[in-house]
Amino acid sequence: MTHFEEKAENMPELTGAKRVYFGTHKELGPMVLNRPQWDRERSQAWSFGYLSGKDRHITLCELRTTKYLAPADLYREFSDLNSNFATGATIWTFCELVNTVLGLEKTVKLLNGGSAYLRVNPLAEVIQNTDEVKRIQTVVLPAIFSEISELLKL
Repeated sequence: MTHFEEKAENMPELTGAKRVYFGTHKELGPMVLNRPQWDRERSQAWSFGYLSGKDRHITLCELRTTKYLAPADLYREFSDLNSNFATGATIWTFCELVNTVLGLEKTVKLLNGGSAYLRVNPLAEVIQNTDEVKRIQTVVLPAIFSEISELLKL
């Protein structure tokens, strides 16, 4: 069994709705947030942050105006957000969790490959940490996705 097959076999399955209404985008109309899922075939990574509309899909990353997703980004792009965002605390928590996922995705890539992909890193073996990658992918990210699901009633 390869490393990737073992990882895929140990991935927790997320339950709940496959998507939830996210809001009405000012240009693209009604959008739904798709449930995170483990991509076994292509990237051996979590697929997260995809918003689907009638004619187009975007990611939460595309909504950012700075390095981090902020409530202002959502209010600027959506006229009618999911009713679960009614409290300011909920939308801030959602943005915090999304930004944490995006940061962890970069961490997983760095710990998996041992470099920032600019060139070969002479310390790649010191940087690589497959045990931490496995913990992030099997424990940390599913916990964050579960929290997001609770926030949005996914």
